[in-house]
Amino acid sequence: MSFLQQLSNLFELHSDKASEEDVVLSIKSSSVFRGTNLWLLVFAIFVASIGLNINSTAVIIGAMLISPLMGPIVGAGMALAINDFALLKKALSNLLVATLIAMTVSTIYFFITPLRDAQSELLARTSPNIFDVLIALFGGLAGIVGVSRKEKSNVIPGVAIATALMPPLCTAGYGIATAQLQYMLGAFYLYLINCTFICIATFLMVKYLRFQPVQYVDKQQAIRIRSIMSTAVAIMVLPAIFFAWQVVQENKFRKKANRFVEEQFIAKEHIVLSKKINAGVPASIELIVLDKKFSQAELDTLQQLVKTNYGMPNTRLLIRQDQHKLTKSDFLNFVEQQYANEVRLETVESALNQLEKSNTTDAGQLLQELQQIDSSIVQLQAGWMINALQDSVFQVGLQYNGTVPRNNTAIVDYLKVRMKGKQVVVNQ
Repeated sequence: MSFLQQLSNLFELHSDKASEEDVVLSIKSSSVFRGTNLWLLVFAIFVASIGLNINSTAVIIGAMLISPLMGPIVGAGMALAINDFALLKKALSNLLVATLIAMTVSTIYFFITPLRDAQSELLARTSPNIFDVLIALFGGLAGIVGVSRKEKSNVIPGVAIATALMPPLCTAGYGIATAQLQYMLGAFYLYLINCTFICIATFLMVKYLRFQPVQYVDKQQAIRIRSIMSTAVAIMVLPAIFFAWQVVQENKFRKKANRFVEEQFIAKEHIVLSKKINAGVPASIELIVLDKKFSQAELDTLQQLVKTNYGMPNTRLLIRQDQHKLTKSDFLNFVEQQYANEVRLETVESALNQLEKSNTTDAGQLLQELQQIDSSIVQLQAGWMINALQDSVFQVGLQYNGTVPRNNTAIVDYLKVRMKGKQVVVNQ
């Protein structure tokens, strides 16, 4: 037996195929939306909507496992492959009903929920690209292979999770409820991608498995079906390719921008309090620099470096340098995100040490810094003392305007980094 024959036997799918009658009956029954399937759909919609609302991946996965949306999509694909136009009509009508119900229920939920912000799990369903096409295609192929086996496996739950039909529909409902058209269109496009390519994958695999057609079609009708499918593929794929290209370009831009900030600021021990990279049009890099006042000539040089040395010709560099104009949210974002990140802590601490060399116990400067964390601080006294163990302790006395806050953890954490890890005592 040749190598190619052995390889062919390894990937052979016909020997353990279930009877065609059983497979067709199973798919037909799962294509119907009434009674149990309809109630499961409604429950899954609520679960998915809540999961998106509270940003819980586990809850969203649970909703995908409950959802019966795969049934009519697989049914439509099989109907096209075996020329069962009655089943095709029934599957598509059931899919339309299920889609309308899902979007209606999710819209109602997001209209009445008090949590209105778009979380990361929800935003992830608003920008589909070519990778979603591939997931739907290979997921659909896996699904029909699993359904057509004598021994049933856990393939369908896995396909339901991978292709994620329910979350995009619920995200579209969120877009309608909050009047955000871009969310609704992006999420619904992802849903259409999944439906189309699961259907096409089913069609291809059923053809490969050589299921017997219900009726034979003439040449003209076969050409018409192929034309419709080719058009659907083009409509789904071409925008997805464009969006994928945008993602790749944005990633390239962010790498260049981060390298610029790393080499021109952090490596030179400047304190970059905040960094915002916008890869859109117009592109920009916005920095808040705490320890240095750049001259106009220096700013022009940095802008030129951005355009020439780092390959971002249409990118504007914006540097905010006056720390007294920082907002409270700017500073808190820096403390919470940078100091809590162990990978970045060494770099941040090193930069802050430069500031400490000149202003270690400058009470006026320190007061202005701490007021960024808590604006109710009105007076400050600071100095070094020696404790019973002969260790240096930096002691700070704070006076507040009004009620003394119960929690000064952010202030203590900041001062520890500011004082190079020395012991800090805060009196209120």
